[in-house]
Amino acid sequence: MAWSSDVVWGVNSWLVDEIKERARRDPSSVDQAWHAVLEASSTVLSRATAAVSGSALATPLDAPGDPIRGASAIIAANMTSSLTIPTATGFRTVSARALERNRAIINRHRVDAGLSKISFTHLIAYALVRSISDLVPVMAHSFAEASDGSPRRIADDHINLGIAVDVERPGGERGLMVPVLSRAERWRFDEFVTAYNDLVERVRDRKISPDELSGANVTITNPGMLGTGQSIPRLMVSQGTIIGIGSIAYPPGFTDIEPDRVRSLGVSKVVTLTSTYDHRVIQGAESGRFLQRVDQLLCGEHGFYESVFSDLQVADDPVGSSDGIPPAATESEMLAIQSAVTHLIEAYRREGYQVCRPGSSASGIDLGEYGLGEADLDRVVHTAGIGGRETAPLGDLIDALATAYCRTLGVEFGHLTSTEQTSWIIDHLEGPPDPMSSEAMAHLLERLLDDEARQRQSSDQRDDLPLALVLDSIAAAGVEAGIAGLVIGRADGGGDLDIRLAGSGSLAVETVPSRGDPVVTDAWIRGIARGRADAFGDAVATVVVHRAGDLVDSGVVAECVMVGDRDAYGVGGTIRVVLDDRERDRRSGTRSMWAPTTSPVIHVDGDDPEACWRAGQLAWGLRQRWGIDVTVSVAGADLAGRHPRQRYIQRLVERGELTIDAADELMMSLRTRLERVDEVSSPSPSLTTISRPAVELDLSLIDPEATMITAEHAGPVAWSSLAAAGVPVRLVGREIPVDLVGGVPDHDLTVGESWSPLGSGHDVTAYRPTPFDRSGIAFELGYATVSRSVVCADSGGLAALADQISGHDDVVADGLIIVVREGVWGLDGLAAMGDDVLVVQPATVAEFVGALVTHSIDRPLAVVVGSSMGASSRDEVSRSV
Repeated sequence: MAWSSDVVWGVNSWLVDEIKERARRDPSSVDQAWHAVLEASSTVLSRATAAVSGSALATPLDAPGDPIRGASAIIAANMTSSLTIPTATGFRTVSARALERNRAIINRHRVDAGLSKISFTHLIAYALVRSISDLVPVMAHSFAEASDGSPRRIADDHINLGIAVDVERPGGERGLMVPVLSRAERWRFDEFVTAYNDLVERVRDRKISPDELSGANVTITNPGMLGTGQSIPRLMVSQGTIIGIGSIAYPPGFTDIEPDRVRSLGVSKVVTLTSTYDHRVIQGAESGRFLQRVDQLLCGEHGFYESVFSDLQVADDPVGSSDGIPPAATESEMLAIQSAVTHLIEAYRREGYQVCRPGSSASGIDLGEYGLGEADLDRVVHTAGIGGRETAPLGDLIDALATAYCRTLGVEFGHLTSTEQTSWIIDHLEGPPDPMSSEAMAHLLERLLDDEARQRQSSDQRDDLPLALVLDSIAAAGVEAGIAGLVIGRADGGGDLDIRLAGSGSLAVETVPSRGDPVVTDAWIRGIARGRADAFGDAVATVVVHRAGDLVDSGVVAECVMVGDRDAYGVGGTIRVVLDDRERDRRSGTRSMWAPTTSPVIHVDGDDPEACWRAGQLAWGLRQRWGIDVTVSVAGADLAGRHPRQRYIQRLVERGELTIDAADELMMSLRTRLERVDEVSSPSPSLTTISRPAVELDLSLIDPEATMITAEHAGPVAWSSLAAAGVPVRLVGREIPVDLVGGVPDHDLTVGESWSPLGSGHDVTAYRPTPFDRSGIAFELGYATVSRSVVCADSGGLAALADQISGHDDVVADGLIIVVREGVWGLDGLAAMGDDVLVVQPATVAEFVGALVTHSIDRPLAVVVGSSMGASSRDEVSRSV
């Protein structure tokens, strides 16, 4: 672009002079684009000084006061020059109700997405541009004078929007700059905001180009940010209009009244807009029509907010100004309204998870279903303490409910039968959220930074980052609780798990590979955890990863979840992390098919790293407090390529929890830390080493006078010997032979219920098993990798056993003993297992006891018991072990 010395820089002249001085001292410090400008321009400061000296501001050299120099002199010259323009000013006070409400909806969406907030100025400026472009283009016209002195109208085809920005100059002096958004009418709202923010940021960083400092035909200035109610700003030469934006506040006379009371009266905040225009090319009626259109747009007419929401991809419906004026209500009507509000609160608690996604708001629950409408949003109602207030406008209450239940984390708990658990969840969701610790914050950023590096190496879009964040959170909670470790398995068939610890502390983690069948894997993992708890007293937590489709279709709910709280199969609560990548509309969703009456489901948006962390913390809290199974459903994560780290940092900055400088320092330290892999805190590789204690024969249950031990005492002698050695024994089977147990329960047992057949003093427990052979056998196989499990199997159990052991070299359940009656259908399946199982058929009590007590090989033992077992002497039994 060829530059002329006649370019009108206006209030930006001081910056041009500053750049010229910097170029004089060090030409390389100035962008090349400025050199042509500086060569074509005369000394800007000398022009300003000449203008000042020839104006009414000029004073004798010996006059009192300090000389005006530099940028201040340039501003003074421009203000004097503006006096030559015959201006007029129009005023319009606009309701800010729709402006406030829609901005709140938009910013909930953007904060959840880790994006910068939309300001009032963004929306008002865009409405100004739309009004000029759509209805009154003359507001962008300007006046010029031909060389012969004749007047000219300059009718620009585009809106070049000047934005008044207050900047800090070296030495702390403040200066005004007006960068220009050229052709502002060409952008959608999201593009307009991006261009606006980029321009302002580059102005403050002094990275502005020369063509962005001239050519404005319309300017906006917002002294309202400082509390100014209204202003008449000066119109600069070569411009047609300057719009002043006043403060957003309640009208005079209402400012001293409690805000909730004012809102209940239907009084909204207002903003005063002023239009100062060049009366030589713009007439009062045109300015009036312009302000009228701006008023209409900001109040929601002409589809303004619909287009803004669409451009920003906000799925909620916008509200208009006229929607929120509550009509007067009688006492009986208020009682009905309050009753409706109570039902609305329950609806959010019961159904809020169905709209768990970024940016959800009041539209997640249809107010009309409860006899409420937009006109009730400003009505003051009782809140049941939600949001820390006893009363609040309905709109504020809905905002608090949406924050608790309908954003990137929601909880499905309306199906729970325990009122105590329900109250616990409500208290944790509706109360103030626990602040993220500095360790957790740094950990999330480290994970996001590391994931960026991985994404650069592979283009695959993976869901392992959200999963890792949930698991890291559970591990961090486990460290704080002081548990020995985690037993984690992938029933989804996924790859290795990368679990890292946030901060200090230690934790052992045992990872279990998939067994192919989700039900088998789930039961197998829980069996391992139960075995550790019984054998070593380890306080371990169990986590199983599933795919949503597998969980629904495979029977995990019926075969694993529904019996997970029973004595036989309890592990203190299993946390199941469900990777839900199915495409669906949560608004039309119903209760999850995997949500049994005893298990809450936490729904989390995988695109929100912080919500993933909070989901893990909440799941742990439920497990620890109530000992129940908890499901964490991670919905369709798509973090790849979406810059989650920058978004999360932006969110922290927006919340005031981190500054830009602090974020830069933190990221530098994290990069250094990741380069030194040994400093990344990972869990210990395994839990306690498994050991098999030596077992000695225990004959304390046998009459000392008895010389022979008969078949009915064979089982009790074996079980008591193992128990006396500290080996926990569990007897499970639908048809546990009485002669092998030593006793029978005194009542009919429910699934998983236990009894102690040998009496007190012996750690032997018999259980009624799950009716599902597949999951029951898998649980016992997992248990037997750590401890001793005795399964009295029928034909169904044998079939399941053969299916899960044959050909699976990774199954080393050497603690499993299968006791089966001779003649059971399917017994030939044991032979088909080959070397995977050692099969013995004892003929005497001594052989039976010896087989069970001395079993220490690296495979399960199958004991086939005949219809009659011969008695053995004490000496024979003693020699058998």
